[in-house]
Amino acid sequence: MSRFAGGKGTRHFNKKGNIMTPLNWLAAIVTSSLFAIPKINSIVIISLIVALVFLVVFFYAGMYVYWSITDPNRLQSEQYNIETKEMALRIEPSDIIEAIENKAEIITMNKTD
Repeated sequence: MSRFAGGKGTRHFNKKGNIMTPLNWLAAIVTSSLFAIPKINSIVIISLIVALVFLVVFFYAGMYVYWSITDPNRLQSEQYNIETKEMALRIEPSDIIEAIENKAEIITMNKTD
């Protein structure tokens, strides 16, 4: 049996992630440090933890806005992007040429009317 999930080798991997997945982990780990605040008596350490959390949250929001403006498809899951590319590859060039020719025929028919 393979060491990969489900014993399916390298073909089976998690395709649910997107460009923000590593930042999701970072945000989850850093914000979980807020649970330690009630046990800490030093105002300096509490201030550092809160500042770090705000920094990570603002960085996360900034990266989300950046990717939504520059390349929104990167925010989609990997599975969605793979399926979209597969559908694009299934369209044969002859289908595209035929669609263009049909549109040209429709345009010329409208001009003669």
